[in-house]
Amino acid sequence: MNSQVETLTDGFERLGPDDTPFTLRGGEEKRDQAATIHHQRDTNERTKDEQSNEPVSRGVSEWKQNLRTLDFPFIDTISCETYLDRAWQAAAAVQEHGLIEEVHCNVCFEDPNLHGKFWPGIAEIELAPERDYFPGYAPGPTLAHEVSHSVYAAWTPDAGFEQGQQAFRTRSQQEQAESLSLRLYGPFHEATGPFVDYRLGDEELFAAAFTSRIIEPMAARRNAPQAVNRVEEIATITVPTLFDGNSF
Repeated sequence: MNSQVETLTDGFERLGPDDTPFTLRGGEEKRDQAATIHHQRDTNERTKDEQSNEPVSRGVSEWKQNLRTLDFPFIDTISCETYLDRAWQAAAAVQEHGLIEEVHCNVCFEDPNLHGKFWPGIAEIELAPERDYFPGYAPGPTLAHEVSHSVYAAWTPDAGFEQGQQAFRTRSQQEQAESLSLRLYGPFHEATGPFVDYRLGDEELFAAAFTSRIIEPMAARRNAPQAVNRVEEIATITVPTLFDGNSF
């Protein structure tokens, strides 16, 4: 994955070719400039802006001229704390329906690239300690991702195997789910022959779309409406109260 990380001339690092709230890190000098501008805004306007993700710009001047339609990374994008809060709300709703027994935090996995895991046999989730990596792999998105596996497993016992039912029924739904996976986690791994990136499997695409829908609902609907509608349909069948009274 390190080979996919690019150091940009403005001090940011980017995972893959696209600027998203989840694939950028660093850029402290420009972030300081943007933070000064952001804190001069009206408090209510600033707070409202921080509740949703708009397309990001790394240019301070461009962002300043388009505060309502653009976000500056880590300044008026949704905070990691909000991502985590929304993910915990989803976990609590799913737990009430018996799909999750417990969530264990600060688990040290042998694989350093593993950020979380859902164990279907015992219905438990394990989360690694927070690491200095890209926001798409922070605890909030990771928890939402693992919660999605519990929903998917309850929806289909086959959990996405070839003979099982598929979450995404149309090519448009699948392509939109793929776009959300790229947005959250960066590029797919190139593969040849019969081998494909596991992230292109139905369950992992469902997880990406579910995660985006939970932690950034407005952006998810804007970027992938058909995939998100399908996720909401499946989630509502499996966990009828998931979207009741939560901040997503």
